[in-house]
Amino acid sequence: MESLINTCQELYHDRSKLLRPDTLRWNSFISFLNEMYGLLKRKQLHFLTKYEGVPPKLVLLSLLAECCTATLTSQIQSLAEVEILFVVLTHIGKDLETETPGRMSLLDTCLREALLSTPLHPQIGKTLLQLIELRAAQWNLPAQAVMYYYPGSSR
Repeated sequence: MESLINTCQELYHDRSKLLRPDTLRWNSFISFLNEMYGLLKRKQLHFLTKYEGVPPKLVLLSLLAECCTATLTSQIQSLAEVEILFVVLTHIGKDLETETPGRMSLLDTCLREALLSTPLHPQIGKTLLQLIELRAAQWNLPAQAVMYYYPGSSR
């Protein structure tokens, strides 16, 4: 586990050469981290494992938050990048609020800056706005917001 996480951290640190130029590769990397975090979180809860030092789950959570920040602070290249950001933040948002509230505040600021600073495809803007509203609503959208973002659904 430690070797895998170390490799992921090395890939992240060399992202400008290895990952960021290819949106599909970057999104795949973030998806992999997200899946690994989910599996590790379930396993840790199941076994109630104790770790010396920083638990791998927290290392992955921090790495995911850094990836989200990197996506938001660079030029958003496609709707696919924002969609994976949405998937990841809806998965880890509550955990980030609990474990590292300062990092979540930074991500919230990055979301706002990305929404306001660049001309975006309307769907990208709508997705960023939904993430901001989700965080403000403590990761549970009220019915009116659900109807706005998903007009064909009923809650």
